[in-house]
Amino acid sequence: MLKESVGRFARDVVLPKAREMDENEMMDKSIVEQLFEQGLMGVEVEEAYGGSGMSFGAVVVAIEELARIDPSVCALTLLEGGGVWKDQGTNFGGGNHYRYPYW
Repeated sequence: MLKESVGRFARDVVLPKAREMDENEMMDKSIVEQLFEQGLMGVEVEEAYGGSGMSFGAVVVAIEELARIDPSVCALTLLEGGGVWKDQGTNFGGGNHYRYPYW
């Protein structure tokens, strides 16, 4: 189910904007917002902090599907939403400053 939904999102939302983002060397803000809405930014982050609370395996599935379409979106999701920073917030922080999305 996750594989299919992320694959569909990548094809339907990311693919039409991929060339433009590459040419402009800038991530489309609407894609970033939709990554949060889809729960792909913070897949491994606990639900109490605004993440999806899924496993590392779910992170792998999500980034594989995104990488098929746009490696930049994949990298953003991996770095920001894939748990690279999640332990910093839960181990050394917590509270409202560590809620996704945080802007």
